Amino acid sequence: MAQCHIIPYFKGRRLSLGAILPIHIEQFYHALLTEKGLSPNSVIHIHELIFGVFKYAKKNHMITENPVEYVDRPKKQKYVANHYNLEELNELLRVAKGTEIEVPVYLAAYFGLRRSEALGVRWSAIDFDKKTLSIQHSVVRTKDKETGILGAHGRDQLKTESSFRTLPLSDEMASYLKDLKIRQTKQQLLCGKNYCRDYPDYLCINKMGNIIQPDYVTARFNKLLKQNGLRHIRFHDLRHSCATLLLHLGFSMKEIQQWLGHSTFQLTADTYSHVTAEDKTAMAEGLNGAINL
Repeated sequence: MAQCHIIPYFKGRRLSLGAILPIHIEQFYHALLTEKGLSPNSVIHIHELIFGVFKYAKKNHMITENPVEYVDRPKKQKYVANHYNLEELNELLRVAKGTEIEVPVYLAAYFGLRRSEALGVRWSAIDFDKKTLSIQHSVVRTKDKETGILGAHGRDQLKTESSFRTLPLSDEMASYLKDLKIRQTKQQLLCGKNYCRDYPDYLCINKMGNIIQPDYVTARFNKLLKQNGLRHIRFHDLRHSCATLLLHLGFSMKEIQQWLGHSTFQLTADTYSHVTAEDKTAMAEGLNGAINL
């Protein structure tokens, strides 16, 4: 048998492919969780990768048994969505005003957009006459294969088919966007020839006209919270904050599913079940005050 050696972690031991036992795989997973600090979801991805490697080796008669078949798949970690309340959200919008991530923060908080969706909003997707905003484009993180430099790439592709959606513009949001257009036009005139004209249709651009990088949004968002003493949340949690606010305002799960562009009703219900539990407590208190037992 070919002497294929791997050194994933196994306490510094160098084992041939055929010498790896299920116990070694289990020790590896345990080390990733406890010593490396990886999440169960990350270890699941590694488990699937390792399983595929050993499956290939078995298929090509390099080993007789796949040890990963005898190892329990790590249990997926259930994520409980974090969110800002209305007071925290308004404070965030206040401190974000005038920063380079103002626009993506406003779009994510108001419309519950994913980071890629917020960065992908274009002026051509806004109809001020009908007062609508169409979510139909995204900007994602890319890496140049030759240089390794991180960048961004716009594409007419969203997470799921249901992510393509059209949302209404309130008078206030329409006014904000019109003012944003005026500000960006003035900035372009101010910079003159130094202004980048490669992204004229994008809302989320910096003062020099360059498209805002996804990684920059995340890093700048974390810094913004820290500088202003705000509770730490992820940028994606602005999406959860929007959905939670809509729930508290009395909108149904079905309506919120369509607003967020979730692929299934169940996904929306599972993600925000903790919020409905809080609402049910308030309902019980309301009944207690209304009904004389």
